[in-house]
Amino acid sequence: MGSIRNGDANDQTRTPRQEVVARLGRDALETDDLDRLLHDAAVAIAETLETEYAAVLEMGPDGNCILRQGVGWNDSTLGTVIASSERDSLAEYMRRSTDPVHSADLRTDERFRSLNLLTDHGAVSGISVAIGPVDEPWGVLGAYATERRTFTDHDTTFVQTVANVLASATEAERIRSELEETYGRISDAVFALDADWRFTYLNERAHELINPEGRSLVGEHVWDVFPAAIDRAFKPQYERALNDQETVSFEAYYPDPLDSWFEVRAYPSETGLSVYFRDVTDRKARDAELRQRERQQRAIADVGRVAVETDDLDELMHRASRIVAGELDHEYCKVLELDPEARELLVCQGVGWRDGIVGSATVDADVNSQAGYTLRSREPVSVEDLESETRFRGPDLLTSHDVVSGISTIIGSVDEPWGIFGTHDTERRSYTTEDVTFVQSVAYILAEAIERHQGHLAALTQLNGIIRQITDAVIDLRTREEIYRALCQVLVECDDYEFAWVAEVDPQTGSMQTVIETNVEGALDDLDISAGLDEPAGRGPISRAIRTQELQVTNDVLGDPTYEPWGDHAREFGYRSLAVIPLCYEGTLYAVLGIHVDHTGAFEDEKGSIIGHLSDIVGHAIAAVERKQALMSETVTEVELLIPDVLNVPGHDGRITFDRALHVGEQAHLVFGTATPEMMATVETLLESVDAADALRVISEDSDAIRFELRTIDEPLFARVAAHGGTIERAYIENGTFHLTLHLPTETDVRRMIERIQEAYPDARPLARRQRTCEDDGSRRGSRDATAGLTSRQRTALETAYYAGFFEWPREQSGEDVAERLEITPPTFHEHLRSATKGVLESIFDEPAGDN
Repeated sequence: MGSIRNGDANDQTRTPRQEVVARLGRDALETDDLDRLLHDAAVAIAETLETEYAAVLEMGPDGNCILRQGVGWNDSTLGTVIASSERDSLAEYMRRSTDPVHSADLRTDERFRSLNLLTDHGAVSGISVAIGPVDEPWGVLGAYATERRTFTDHDTTFVQTVANVLASATEAERIRSELEETYGRISDAVFALDADWRFTYLNERAHELINPEGRSLVGEHVWDVFPAAIDRAFKPQYERALNDQETVSFEAYYPDPLDSWFEVRAYPSETGLSVYFRDVTDRKARDAELRQRERQQRAIADVGRVAVETDDLDELMHRASRIVAGELDHEYCKVLELDPEARELLVCQGVGWRDGIVGSATVDADVNSQAGYTLRSREPVSVEDLESETRFRGPDLLTSHDVVSGISTIIGSVDEPWGIFGTHDTERRSYTTEDVTFVQSVAYILAEAIERHQGHLAALTQLNGIIRQITDAVIDLRTREEIYRALCQVLVECDDYEFAWVAEVDPQTGSMQTVIETNVEGALDDLDISAGLDEPAGRGPISRAIRTQELQVTNDVLGDPTYEPWGDHAREFGYRSLAVIPLCYEGTLYAVLGIHVDHTGAFEDEKGSIIGHLSDIVGHAIAAVERKQALMSETVTEVELLIPDVLNVPGHDGRITFDRALHVGEQAHLVFGTATPEMMATVETLLESVDAADALRVISEDSDAIRFELRTIDEPLFARVAAHGGTIERAYIENGTFHLTLHLPTETDVRRMIERIQEAYPDARPLARRQRTCEDDGSRRGSRDATAGLTSRQRTALETAYYAGFFEWPREQSGEDVAERLEITPPTFHEHLRSATKGVLESIFDEPAGDN
């Protein structure tokens, strides 16, 4: 289908530009200060297009050009003549041109000679658009930059739309001035009537207004001379004045042959009436014209507001059609979409047409139709009488609906039109230049919205392509680093993203370690993300992504209060939007991905949710790599978790470390640990604060640490880990938070296991998940090899004896004490311990005892 332009403009500029137009449209309705409006318009286009200069030039009747308002210029130039009527000047070229003029280099443009105003201020490139009718413009609206620059059709459309707002405002100002001039010329006409309604006197002005034929009216009956006054306001108002002896004032219309509006004041006396009146036909016409302009400007603002508020193009086109048809009192309005290959236009929206037309009917795009002729002529087309039209024939769509008159204009640029906006009526109508400009302004708003929509769809298509490319890139890689590198490389090769990085988080310290940076160096070096929620540094998108394991986006880092601590960082590295994506799989966070963009709004709406899919895609790829590595070597899955306030006891500065948890019975575990002296009071409260705690014993104590043993019954954490064949490798309580490191068989459903832990501890949160091989820890591999041949009872006996202090000297626990812990007899304990000791020694010496 037809296109506005194959979007090189950024989608995020569309809505702000429509908001600018809507705001200026509202201001035009609410203010009588034309200069203030012209100044605000100049500021708006300079800021929006990021040009150093903007100008509103007024073309005087003598051909001179006055700088009426602007920004960037020397104050002394405002209000001065900056160009005369030389034929080769830019001002004169604009007076003759029917199209906006944009120039990449005003110094070398052969079409015209640049204005001294522009050259004196170093302006090199710019856009100039006529304000008002192209055949008789009020002036010129322009934006100018000091560097060579090619302005887009989108830029031109924006300036043209603002110029249309100013055109309506300048026309309204002209009408008001003419009204004031008209009032100044009025002098009252007077006639007198006696009690029998006969003329007794008329002054010269009265004869001019109601008796141009010069008849002798004195003595004539007023209702005989002016019979049409009987059925209008004149007769009842005069009778009320005479009967009630009260002055009356009113306005009324008298038809042919006078065909005029009159403002009347009637003063009664006992003998009759003295009537003072004036012809206000011109004023009424000007008032009506002014009200029409205001209604049209309000309608343009309404369409602009809808364009800003909705992303539904059909809804916008329907409401625009309804608003325009209502404002012009037309039967029909339509939006036609061009199919360049089929050379036809589809009626995609409209009002007034018979059922089945919208969405299915087509119109010939060649010159045989009004729409086709509009495309070829490249300018708006108005028709007063379709039957007598000689430029083209009426298409079946119009003739079958008895269309007689109408206006049509192009949606989009004349070089790459998207379609046609047309409005029609069944009666013969004459249209003013302002009517045509009104329709054209609505078409400009539609073009902006369509281009924004097309740019949005193109961005989503490109984004989905990036996601597929990343999926294909990481599927066969062998390590996390390779996945991270491929991920960032694909992202930065897309023009939309400035740079990307992947960092892993140390669950103990909360600090980040950069793994990969692409297209940037040192972006994470000075970023602090370890602070708590009560500190500003803990409320940024990176911290939130780590904490929630959910996508976090900031579409304007300099305008987001939560990103204020890193505002200087954003300015240093030149980004305005940021997405932080946690790379997770089944509840485990592997790393975080950061994507930085140099403009605002990069991750709005669907764009953010689509890029968020990388969390699952890359997380799954990492998990797959981990599983592959596990298949090739002896591995375990290591999972780190946090459980805040798990013991529900007061926090202290010290630490409680749980060295080992051993399964010693059907529901029982022995937990061996170490506490700093200041934490021993907390350890002693475990029996009361932890439901599963059954018994507590102190094994040994010195000035630095106290070793203890805690027996638990049906403790959910230990039971769930044991149920999955796992072990608690490391655990400690610090500042009220329980830190855990679990080792699980690689085939364990980690997500399910974490869910089971969270059933008992809802606040439990996984921090990291990784594959650990025996090669990762030589000492642990050695201990695993040494105890590989032991039975579970032998191993439990050996570990319990070791952690209970049985092997210390002097011995801290006797064999009877350890047997009691294991709920077995002392001889059984000693048998298990001898067998375990022998098995370990044989593993160390690589031969069974007694072979030599």
